Amino acid sequence: MKKVIFSLILVLCSSQALSAWDGVNSGLIKKIDVAPNDPRTIRVFLTDANGVTPKMCGNDYTWAYLHENDVGYTTVVSALLSAKATNSSIAVYANKNPADNNYCKIGYISF
Repeated sequence: MKKVIFSLILVLCSSQALSAWDGVNSGLIKKIDVAPNDPRTIRVFLTDANGVTPKMCGNDYTWAYLHENDVGYTTVVSALLSAKATNSSIAVYANKNPADNNYCKIGYISF
């Protein structure tokens, strides 16, 4: 019985942690756009296992961005380029940015 209760607690905690993100998508990097004169400097598009480009954070945008002035920008860009070059699967955690037309802003990546 203790195992069942503990498992239930873990599931509930996990689902609460996932709800902190408007979108969590994983797959291969389909494309990286660079727009140096735009607040959305780096834009990342994924493709999932079925070849579909997913919507990144619960709206119609199929890309997520990061601005060059964001903390950790160079580290994230390096990781994205590495994942693209090695054809590695990556997970992108993104949130809608209400201050920027609800575009999907990268908050975390993992690969």
